[in-house]
Amino acid sequence: MSNQLSIQGLQCERGEHILFSDLSFTVKSGKVCFVKGSNGSGKTTLLRTIAGYTQPYAGKINWNDQAATLANPSYTQSCRYVGHQNGLKQGLSARENLEFFQQLYALEKTTDNFTSVLKKLDIENKSQLPVRNLSQGQQRKVALARLLLGSSDLWILDEPFTSLDQTSRAIIEDLMQQHLDQQGAILLVTHEPLMKISSEQINVIELGHE
Repeated sequence: MSNQLSIQGLQCERGEHILFSDLSFTVKSGKVCFVKGSNGSGKTTLLRTIAGYTQPYAGKINWNDQAATLANPSYTQSCRYVGHQNGLKQGLSARENLEFFQQLYALEKTTDNFTSVLKKLDIENKSQLPVRNLSQGQQRKVALARLLLGSSDLWILDEPFTSLDQTSRAIIEDLMQQHLDQQGAILLVTHEPLMKISSEQINVIELGHE
């Protein structure tokens, strides 16, 4: 099934400052939408708004012709958002964090258990440790493991490679490519070059330019 995220006439503000206005674009199945812009141009605000955590001043955000909001279970179950902050509960283990996330968003259970999901990110041997005992790179991988819970169509990623070494970055890019091959879509902010994804699969949206 082909899915589409549609952004129409979006305007976001910080205080009384307009970050961007009249922004329109689409994110289609099998494609990466790469958001670029200078510091302060509103890249993180854009991603948080599309994920439903910040309200726009004007405009529409639709997922398959329905409003893309946290009140729409079709959207919340199709979308996975990993922000610049990991959003993990430090006192819980990696496995418990994934279980909490799955229950919070009522995601369907799959044949992949939490250990096998963590194994794909090469962190299964840390699955029982409290997150506070993990390195920053390991915590980032736990946060990114949420992408693999249940089935998802849209990944919204804000600097996903933060704190990761080269080997871990390659693992994440492989997972991104697999997601695209399965007709998933990705909305992405990163300062890191994408080494494994074809330029033909990437569309660029640049904030702060006419």
